[in-house]
Amino acid sequence: MIPDIEAIVTAHLKAELVETVTGTTPRDTRQAWVKVTQIDVRNVSAPKSDHFNSFHIQLDCYASDNGPQYQGEAGDLFRSARAAMLALPDETLTGAVVTAVTFGSSPRIPDTSFEPPRQRYVLDTYVYAHPA
Repeated sequence: MIPDIEAIVTAHLKAELVETVTGTTPRDTRQAWVKVTQIDVRNVSAPKSDHFNSFHIQLDCYASDNGPQYQGEAGDLFRSARAAMLALPDETLTGAVVTAVTFGSSPRIPDTSFEPPRQRYVLDTYVYAHPA
């Protein structure tokens, strides 16, 4: 069975960052937070094998308040989350072995569901892993 990489990434970031790390928008958004979402999982190994996979994880790195003046805070959180993810292959995990972490795009896309828009960086992360 493939590992629960979303749970593994969430636990890893909770241990590495001081900010809130969650799978949903927290009730109290007055502090910066990272939202972890698994977008996709693709088989990397042989066609009839589900042993080695690439997990597409999206990390939404939010500032603690609305408005453009919080762009720097969201940027700092994005860079901290990215650095923490690079350390994941060095960790001893339960249920999985992470062999590599790579990154796709990382645009700054303010979240317009907040008024004024909340500063946010979206970090596309690819976690290559197999069951332990």
